[in-house]
Amino acid sequence: MRARHRILTPENVEFTFELAGLGSRLLAGLVDGAIIVGLVFLLLSGGSFVSALTFGVGMAITILAVFLVLYGYYVLLEWRWQGQTVGKRLLDIRVIDERGLSIDFYQALLRNLLRLIDAPLPFFYPGVFVALSNGQGKRTGDWVAGTVVVKVRQRVMPSQIIAPFDRYNSLMEDTALRQRVRRRLTVEEKDLLLQMCLRREQLALSSRQEIFQQAAAYFEQRLDVRREPFMSAEKFIQNLAAMTMEESMNPFPHRRSTRGAGL
Repeated sequence: MRARHRILTPENVEFTFELAGLGSRLLAGLVDGAIIVGLVFLLLSGGSFVSALTFGVGMAITILAVFLVLYGYYVLLEWRWQGQTVGKRLLDIRVIDERGLSIDFYQALLRNLLRLIDAPLPFFYPGVFVALSNGQGKRTGDWVAGTVVVKVRQRVMPSQIIAPFDRYNSLMEDTALRQRVRRRLTVEEKDLLLQMCLRREQLALSSRQEIFQQAAAYFEQRLDVRREPFMSAEKFIQNLAAMTMEESMNPFPHRRSTRGAGL
C-alpha cells in the first residue's frame, strides 16, 4: 500500500494525497540534472569565449550564472509551475505545502537552498538517506520548508467546498482570474478561503452573511475581479476556495476535463 499524506481539518474533513515514491523522485531528479548539466555546459562554453575577450571578468560572471542555474532552476520552476520542475512534471509528481496548498516562493527557496546538503551535485543525493528515515519521504529541505512531494492525482472536491448538486464554477472559466489566484494569494489567504467554507455552518446566519460580505469585498479588491450581481458573497468565496483546491489537486487542469474535478 502506498504511503499517503493526510490532512485533517478541525471539522474532521480529511484530504488525502498519495506520496511520491523515491523511485519517481530520483528519476525526476535525473531528468532535471541532465537539463542542468546541459545548461551549465552552454554557460561554461560561452563563458570561456567571453572571458578571453574580457580578461577574466566574463568567467566571474559565468561562475555566478552557473550557481544561479544550479539552484535557481528548481526555485523558479517549483514556484511558477506549482511545485513542479520539468522532471517532476514528466513523472507526475509535485511539491505541496504540508497543509495541502501550493507552495509559495519562500518555501521553494528554502527547500532548494538546502540542496547544498541534500543534493550538492546534480546526480548525487545524500538527501535520499534522510527521506528513507521517515514515513513521509521528506528530505532536509522539506522539513525546513514544511513541504511534501506527492503524486498528481484527480480527486473529488469535498462537498463543504462545492456541494454535489452545485458543481458548476463559472469563475473557473476565467483564465486570467485563475492566474491571479495562483500568483497573488498567499498560503495563508488560500487557507482562509478553505477554513471559511468548512466552518460556515457553525456561524449564526447574521454573522455569516456579514463575514462573507467582508471577505468577498476583500478578495474582489485583492484579485481585481467584480462579483456578478447574481452571485452571493458566500458562493463567490466557495468558488474561489474551489479554485485554490483544484490547483492543489491538479496544478495543470488543462490536462484533463473539468468534469472530473467535481466542478
